Amino acid sequence: MKPTSIKIIKGLLIFRLILTGIIVVVFFFIKDLDSSQRTFWTGLKNGIIASLHLDSENTNTIFGYLIGSILIPVILGLLQIKFVNERKYKAMLITVIFDLIFGLSQGFSLFPIIILILILTQPTKNYLKNKEETQSA
Repeated sequence: MKPTSIKIIKGLLIFRLILTGIIVVVFFFIKDLDSSQRTFWTGLKNGIIASLHLDSENTNTIFGYLIGSILIPVILGLLQIKFVNERKYKAMLITVIFDLIFGLSQGFSLFPIIILILILTQPTKNYLKNKEETQSA
């Protein structure tokens, strides 16, 4: 039986991938809006550009930078889901540490910190190392 922490880890990873996908899709559709208008969508576009710390007026360049900065966390997230499903503790730990390092350099490391804490709990270690828990009756 899977520990609750494994279910939480999988849920966080899937949520993170969905959230990342939504950001990319939304920015793709709003990247060509005129920034001089005051609407919700232009404000969202300007907020995404400001969070990337870019001053370029070329929205295609900004979109490429957004894809490039999101690509590594997406690949690491997919690897983490794969390693949880295959029950590989060391590989999972290494990818979470890489994700944490990359997240700290990009400024968004909340998910890797939570996942790292959950991985280091004993039930999660036992599950990922394929150790069966002995239940005393």
